[in-house]
Amino acid sequence: MENEQSLALGSKEQSAANPETETKWLITFFISESMGKEKVKVLIDAYAGDNTVRFVLKGFNGKGTINEGLKWLLDLVLKMNPQPNILLDPELFQRYGVTVVPTMLLERVDGVPIEKQSLVEQKISKTLKNLGTALGLVEDKSKTAADQIAQEAVAKKTLTRRPALIVSGVTSREWAIEKAEEGAEFNQKTLGEVFEISERDIQEIAKERVARIDWERKKEEALNRFWERQQDHYVSLPLAQESTERIVDPSIVLNRDVYGADGSIVFKAGQKFNPFDRMPLTKTVIVFNASMSKEVEAVAKLVNEEQSQNRNVLLLVTEFKSSGAFEQIKSMNESWREPVYLLTPELKERFQIRATPTVVRADNKKRVFKVEEISLLSEKIVNGE
Repeated sequence: MENEQSLALGSKEQSAANPETETKWLITFFISESMGKEKVKVLIDAYAGDNTVRFVLKGFNGKGTINEGLKWLLDLVLKMNPQPNILLDPELFQRYGVTVVPTMLLERVDGVPIEKQSLVEQKISKTLKNLGTALGLVEDKSKTAADQIAQEAVAKKTLTRRPALIVSGVTSREWAIEKAEEGAEFNQKTLGEVFEISERDIQEIAKERVARIDWERKKEEALNRFWERQQDHYVSLPLAQESTERIVDPSIVLNRDVYGADGSIVFKAGQKFNPFDRMPLTKTVIVFNASMSKEVEAVAKLVNEEQSQNRNVLLLVTEFKSSGAFEQIKSMNESWREPVYLLTPELKERFQIRATPTVVRADNKKRVFKVEEISLLSEKIVNGE
């Protein structure tokens, strides 16, 4: 809510009489619900629309959200126009040792006269002026727009901001400025009615809430949601009614030329291309429906058989159970020590998968796939032979 630029430049009412230099005052009020809604409202109303004043809280009460914890304050200020500058900043409370409210921090902002610019500042001013002229800014009779840009930019660079006074129980800016101008020391004092801060440090609340989070459970819930959303991408296949074997030739006939990185033709249109020429298949591919418990049991036996013969497997699933997909994947990964993937339409076409469960093995010498559809009534699975 705070506008640093407006705080730095201050309000018109605080402009000094001397046009060559000026001092502005910034006010920070440390407040709390313990003051009572009426006292907080009166304080905020007293400085409504003043962009050199801000109000800061340490945190909020309750176990709910920030909005719920600060409802008392939101009810007071949401209808205000303009909106006051309010922020949550427990570090400010720590920095200035604020333990009671209301506490008023007065900061002094001094500007350096333009005539006393250093050589570096003069160069900056001249550069900005030339930039403004190059951009075609319209000239004023007394001062060019480029001059104004340069002066404002340098003025911002020469502002110095430092704390001047801090006091608890007092909310009069005029009194604080008067004391600061009299040379009062920057020592925190209590000169009026004060209240203990009722809000908890928002940083401590955040740390406690983060510590209570079960990140492993959150991770599993996120993965469950991910896999449940994959249902739209399932490649549904029927259950194999009988055990069959067939040979699948993965060769394709190119319908256009294929060019290499150097622009030369690698394969010509009409040429027959077999993927085995480039990369042999060394894994046994098992395709199954994980939503069917009988298929999962049957595939577990197939996986054990392949692994016992030191053959790697590629597990492709057509569907998972309607809920708890991640838990199912996790269980299979732990049991079989192999990752599980979804069957894609491209792989379905590549291996010509028609039903589940299906086992695909490669004959790298003949450069073909041996595709075996297995019925769940097959003795091979039932007996694990």
